[in-house]
Amino acid sequence: MASSICRNEENGTKKIFIGSHKKDIFNYYINKAKNLALNQEVSHDQFNHSDIVSLNLKAGQILLYDDGLLHGSEANNSDRRRCGITLRDSPVDIKTDLLVWLHFETQLVIGKDVFQHNPIAQIPKDEATPNQKF
Repeated sequence: MASSICRNEENGTKKIFIGSHKKDIFNYYINKAKNLALNQEVSHDQFNHSDIVSLNLKAGQILLYDDGLLHGSEANNSDRRRCGITLRDSPVDIKTDLLVWLHFETQLVIGKDVFQHNPIAQIPKDEATPNQKF
């Protein structure tokens, strides 16, 4: 029988630091472990642990949050797959700093991109996973 829980503590549920998107900028460091898709981390002395909330999701549920919200997850210690997709919405007149976001690509959803500031991603042809860290 399949579990109705998609993400929980056992498989590394998403955790957020409440209100962190309204606070000052955090000092990040790079974690060089090879098993990470994203390698930026914030030291534990920069936030209050009582402000951390686990967001357990049932199958079919989604999570929407501000990209500035400090978030992350622990390792997946279960035999269940954990996956996610990130979507960001931005007007076409915004130019991304490609020196910071080395692998940034866009997909136009509607309208025309008259500015052409950012590289356009190839249209996906099938299921895929990132082949490099972001």
